[in-house]
Amino acid sequence: MRASAVVTLLLVFFASGTVAAESDGAARPDAPSTAWSGFGKPAAPSTTWSEETIRLLETLPVQDGGRLKPFHTYARYKLLGMNGKTKVEIKYLTDDQEVASYKITATQWLLDTLFTPEVAKLYPIFSVRNDAVLTEIQVGHAGRKKADRYSYAQIEPGREHLRQKMLEIREINPEDRDTVQTQIFELGSSFFSYEGLLDAVAGIASDHVRGREFAIIPPPATREQVETWGTPNELRSAVLRNARGLEREAGMLATLGEVARQPLNVAVVEPKLRELHGAIVARAKARGEYGKIELEVSFYNAAWFHWGLGFFAIGFVLVAFTWLAPRLWPLYWGSMVVTLVAVIVTTIGITQRCIIRGRPPVNTLYETILFVAATAALTALIVEMMNRRRIALSAAAIMGLGGLFLAMKYEALDGGDTFAPLVAVLRTNFWLATHVTTVTLGYSAGLLAAVVAHVYVIGRLFVPAGGDGFFKPLGRMIYGIIAFGLFFSVLGTILGGIWANDSWGRFWGWDPKENGALMIVLWELAMLHARRGRYIGDFGFAMASVFGGIIVVFSWWGVNLLNVGLHTYGFTSGIQLAVWVTYGALFAVLALGGIAWVRMLIEEAARPAETGD
Repeated sequence: MRASAVVTLLLVFFASGTVAAESDGAARPDAPSTAWSGFGKPAAPSTTWSEETIRLLETLPVQDGGRLKPFHTYARYKLLGMNGKTKVEIKYLTDDQEVASYKITATQWLLDTLFTPEVAKLYPIFSVRNDAVLTEIQVGHAGRKKADRYSYAQIEPGREHLRQKMLEIREINPEDRDTVQTQIFELGSSFFSYEGLLDAVAGIASDHVRGREFAIIPPPATREQVETWGTPNELRSAVLRNARGLEREAGMLATLGEVARQPLNVAVVEPKLRELHGAIVARAKARGEYGKIELEVSFYNAAWFHWGLGFFAIGFVLVAFTWLAPRLWPLYWGSMVVTLVAVIVTTIGITQRCIIRGRPPVNTLYETILFVAATAALTALIVEMMNRRRIALSAAAIMGLGGLFLAMKYEALDGGDTFAPLVAVLRTNFWLATHVTTVTLGYSAGLLAAVVAHVYVIGRLFVPAGGDGFFKPLGRMIYGIIAFGLFFSVLGTILGGIWANDSWGRFWGWDPKENGALMIVLWELAMLHARRGRYIGDFGFAMASVFGGIIVVFSWWGVNLLNVGLHTYGFTSGIQLAVWVTYGALFAVLALGGIAWVRMLIEEAARPAETGD
């Protein structure tokens, strides 16, 4: 086919396709009504995509954020960044004026966004945490909750005010912005990014394109020659400029146009999407870029960390019952098995992430949470097998449950792809991999010791004297965990210096993160020396372990809030409150320990007088 013929056919096809899409969308009986319900949301289910279509599209490769990822992952994090969740819940009023709702997955949402944008504009996907944001951009919100979710159609009337506010806020240093300004900027970033998605397919038939999103067209050249994939809009422009050599790409555009014209016609859509998928995948494989796409989809569909969270929760409930029925051994062993299964499931998820990334298990702040949860729980289970007192088993369930819960909250807060390429400073060598892994093991042990020390300190509040049968083994347990953690903290800190020397040309530079690691080492050394020199006993060692938990949290998270130094790549806004709450909780335990210590002194002072009588 001649190039001029390709261009002519495409223009005629898309012009007619746009008209057809508009008329079909207005006439479809099963399309959501654009009339507003009492909730301002569509009053009918979303476009129905077959399971076969969804499974097919999930593995479509998309280039985004510096890497090639599945359509499934692309949709997941686009939605998560806007909505704070990976599903869209749509509430509406029925004909009987009753509230009903349904949920659609991220993949379904993105398919609707791309191929039926007028429908998708009614989905409540923008999370607004403070209605003052809407007041600032002159969008009505009467009768709504202070924090709620809004659709594109509801935000659109304030579009120009939102744009103007963003321009003003952009001139303000991020650290100097107040809460409302920060949230306005976040909403604007999500809103205008979403406009690019709405135009990603529909825009190829229009002269007015507002965004460059959805890079699914692999270039005909090799990966070494051209790394960047093209969006449908970019490809359309390239075809219009010069169609020579782009016949296959023109065919991909034509296929997208046909699907956009009649997305509900399964007989047409599925063969066309299968054709498009096959063409893109074949070229991606030829460029050596498709290898782990299907593995990544299976990783997210398996939901390893959600399963792990569930098993840790069950394990925690079972072990809690063992405190009420200590002689019921089937319950004890059941909690052991369930918690071990939780560790195994979490480890499988971490391992699969390593395979997908092709890197060690700890590279980002998010991955440190997973690693700490798994290793702390595993360490606690090993300790439990040694003494069988249910304390370490309880700690295993608590650490695993808390860690995975924190990981999920962090992922939602950050809203970014957890498989995103690493910053340049982290794409280095063996020394970095070993340093981060070992120093994180040190974090894990330090936190585990702090959790076990909570039991000791709070227990002494109720039993100031005596109880050696309970407290002595507990003291030895804390001592062993600290010694274990010190080894990895020292090793990890030294390996970090070797890496820094290799990457930055200096072994030590008093960077905040380096100082935090050193603080852990020095504090744990001081604890062990004080115990060895009999300056403190088991109670003092437990109190020091709780304070050590504060140091670990500061080193692990607190220094990131400073947003200075060479380790600022780990900074995440929005975690300040959680960090300060953690500090407050740990200091509260120390205060309770102070009360217990005073009671111990009073009892000790009273004991000789009682003996004399």
